[in-house]
Amino acid sequence: MSTSTAAKTTTAAAFDPKAKIKCMICGAEEHYIKKHLATAHPGTSIEDYQRSYPDAPLMSEAFADAARKKGQQNKAEEQQMQQMVAKIVPFSRPGTSIKKPMHEVFELPLTDELLSPARRGQQKGDPIQIEVMENLDPVDQEAVPDIDDSYVFRPEEIKDVVMAIQLNMPLLVWGMHGTGKTSQVEQACARTNRPWVRVQHTDTTEEAHIIGQMVVRNGGTEFDFGPLAEAMMRGWVYVADEYDFAHPAVIAVYQPILEGKALYIKEAPAGQRLIKPHPNFRFIATGNTNGSGDDTGLYSGTKIGNAAAYSRFGVTIQVHYPEPKTEVSILRQRIGVSQDVAEKLVDFAGRVRQMYGNGELSLPISPRELIRAAMIGMVKGGAFRKGIELSYSNRLDNTQSEAVRQTAQRIFG
Repeated sequence: MSTSTAAKTTTAAAFDPKAKIKCMICGAEEHYIKKHLATAHPGTSIEDYQRSYPDAPLMSEAFADAARKKGQQNKAEEQQMQQMVAKIVPFSRPGTSIKKPMHEVFELPLTDELLSPARRGQQKGDPIQIEVMENLDPVDQEAVPDIDDSYVFRPEEIKDVVMAIQLNMPLLVWGMHGTGKTSQVEQACARTNRPWVRVQHTDTTEEAHIIGQMVVRNGGTEFDFGPLAEAMMRGWVYVADEYDFAHPAVIAVYQPILEGKALYIKEAPAGQRLIKPHPNFRFIATGNTNGSGDDTGLYSGTKIGNAAAYSRFGVTIQVHYPEPKTEVSILRQRIGVSQDVAEKLVDFAGRVRQMYGNGELSLPISPRELIRAAMIGMVKGGAFRKGIELSYSNRLDNTQSEAVRQTAQRIFG
């Protein structure tokens, strides 16, 4: 063989992917000397080997090429993960809170209900102080609901809602439709400047809709975090609306969250599978029942809940129809009707609810429907009986509708 041919053969062998290198100690052919030393020569470190054989290679070309490719792949995956995480992981500054008198935050008169217990030697307590968030990140501030100046708060109920939020206790708010359950939570968040996200539950709501799922985007796949994961990471109030409609598999996802534990998402990228709750994260559920079933027959589709799941709520509030005086105030502030008209509408609602309680009607009238009746009546130039018909009584059968019509005629003439 000529010198030229030998040189070519040596060069080709050096870059042969299958070619191995020789251990200078025992002559074994290996791809990676460091691993070989640990197995065949445990008393010899890689530093000792390099000192004894300074010109000897430590890894084959095939091994070095595979290591380079693996490093490039790891770097690409890390960059992709950072891009995904940057979309939703909260900034290092989660916002701060300041103490303000509750009656000022909710624009309520300072009654005894809004005073703390009197200290020794005092006849009355001080105004109750609550936390209001400030200095939020722009993304978080955008998620704070707008303040509804016409919303009428009931002091005892809003006190319990705020208490649950401040104590970080999972809250369940339940009651008849149209009584302002979700609106009350929304306005509590608005007044205390807390970001929120509201998720509706149906029979088709799945685990992936809540925690997230892999999606195809820009020619590749990436993980889209769901509203629960995002709320936990950003420190938002998560409102599970129509909780008693949720599928048992979804309720099971919520159980560790209600205990204050982390959320584990096995489909998420490595490093983002364990979502620990942000200090400002809160969990609130609303529904027409408290998990014990619907004995009214009005709420088809609601489920009898798992007692263990419902027992994880630290605070449970049942929202009733407002007192007549409060309902009059609601109509006046929301619609702007006169005192006389508001009182007549509330009188009508009270009689209808009594008829429902006596079994004469299959459907009561809610504050929401009464507000719509008032709005339609105003638009139609004071035809409030027509407003009642369009917003409520047309959903009843003929016999019940006629009974409601007569009741409205006696009140409105």
